[in-house]
Amino acid sequence: MSKVSVLMSVYNEELSWIDKAVVSIIKQEQVDTQLIIIVDNPQNIELVAHMKQLENQFKGIFLIINDINRGLVYCLNKALSVADGDFIARMDADDIANANRFITQINYLKNYDLDFVMAETELMTENEERIEKKYLPEIHGEYFNQAIHEKNISRHSTWLAKEVVFRKLNGYRQIQYTEDLDFVYRAIEKGFLIGKMGDCLVRYRVRADGISKKNALQQWMVYTKLRDLAKYNLVSITSEEAINSVIEQLKERQIESFNWSNEYLLNASKTDFFSKKVYIYFIVLLRSKKMFELFKFSLVSKFKLKKIYRKYGV
Repeated sequence: MSKVSVLMSVYNEELSWIDKAVVSIIKQEQVDTQLIIIVDNPQNIELVAHMKQLENQFKGIFLIINDINRGLVYCLNKALSVADGDFIARMDADDIANANRFITQINYLKNYDLDFVMAETELMTENEERIEKKYLPEIHGEYFNQAIHEKNISRHSTWLAKEVVFRKLNGYRQIQYTEDLDFVYRAIEKGFLIGKMGDCLVRYRVRADGISKKNALQQWMVYTKLRDLAKYNLVSITSEEAINSVIEQLKERQIESFNWSNEYLLNASKTDFFSKKVYIYFIVLLRSKKMFELFKFSLVSKFKLKKIYRKYGV
């Protein structure tokens, strides 16, 4: 039976969410699971006590409590340092995995002779109501490499890879907001074969206070930098400082304008009046140059992604 070591960090998630995430991993079918949980909020006494209770309740949990808040990358690398599974997987503390997630991914990985797989996520609200969206079909090998260079199709909380992938890459780097995409690009540069399944194997909780919403422009700038480097296979040899420096170059007014535009676009998505939507988009794109760049990228990448999938045969 294959052993899967799962990397999970907890910080401010609701205890009921954590319980569901933990149970969904511990009760995976047909695999031996090692769930390594790093508590990154040691000042939260209730959280620490609850995690210790879960460790005592379920066999297979390896609990580590940080002395101070260290951040996600530190936590994932700390968990990786004690992982001893044949495969390494990721899981967020507020998501829910399908019972057959790992065995399905392992079989897919073996069937296509891959090193690293991910899957689709079914989006849900904080109250676990399903959010309707279109899901991308499966894609792997060289076609995956082409796709990930055009658009980030990776779903971090669905990752499963051979242990050697994480060891060869020395885990995660301190890349702000996009440490997962940095990892994927470096894996490609190392020659590992990656695939994304079309199956929804994890239910992903969309949170109102998500980091990506608060730091959307910073995330977009780092993502753009990584994509530009990846075109020439330069991600692995570019320092963390050089990549993160794009954030330091941002002006406060650019961040404020971008965040305002994000909120305004959310209002556009809620209206049924076409003319009002057009007006809102016009105002937003006129006000924020960075939002205009993102909007243009989204249109172009969507077209290029369809072209790649057609070549793949979908």
